[in-house]
Parts: sequence; C-alpha cells; structure tokens
Amino acid sequence: MSAWIVSENHVRLLVEALYKYEVVESGNQCLTPDVLGHILWRENYKSVNHRYHEHAKTPTYTHNSAAVANWEYPRAGSGTIRELTRNSALVYKQAQHYRYQSCEHDGWEASQACALITRLCEAIEKSTGTTELEDGAPWGIE
Repeated sequence: MSAWIVSENHVRLLVEALYKYEVVESGNQCLTPDVLGHILWRENYKSVNHRYHEHAKTPTYTHNSAAVANWEYPRAGSGTIRELTRNSALVYKQAQHYRYQSCEHDGWEASQACALITRLCEAIEKSTGTTELEDGAPWGIE
C-alpha cells in the first residue's frame, strides 16, 4: 500500500465539510478551522512519515477563507471548495481518500483525525442514505 501527503486544498475541503455536515459546530472555540486543518494534515504527515521512514514536518495550516470561496477546482464546471462540499458523494470519496492516505501508523484508529473523518462519513451516509462514491471525482483534490 502506498500513501502520500494530501494537498492543502484537500484539507480545506474536508474542514469545510466538517462544518457543512455538522460534525463540528460553527463557533466551536476549540476546534477552529485552523485547528481542524492542522489535526488532519498532521495525521496525514504522521502516516506518510511512518510508511516511508521519513521525518517531514507538518506545515502550518491556515484555513484561508478566500481560497475556499475563490479557488476553482481545475475540472470544468466543478466549482470552488465551498461549492464542492454540496456534492456529498464527492466529499465522501475525498474523506475515504484521506483515510487511505492517513491510516499507515498504529495510532490512526485512536486519533482525533480518524474520529472526525469517521463522523463525517457517517453524517454523509445518514443525510444521503448512501455510501456511493462520485465516479467522476478524482481520488484526491489537487
């Protein structure tokens, strides 16, 4: 099994989805967008470092609202990160992609990131009644 570092935009999508699907309440003083992004990215780095015996440091994550609102996904007609969160099948696929890239170390199952992604997938399943992945969606956001 291989693993890689997910992009900052991938993390942004997941952070936005955690709010959209009410896994985390807006205004939570402890789990701000910056903190959530750091939790997710740190766990992904931990996984890749473990897998490949590396020691890369997790970059500082700052949740950039302008990037969320204005960054256009490179596929024609896909939209901004905020618009992509409306596509539950796409978000579900990106959550599964993140899980696949971040589960390489022994602490994954007990991590806060695992709990957040599990709750996100459960919220999507509950709201849509499906576990289908978006066929046309990529395996990861650039």
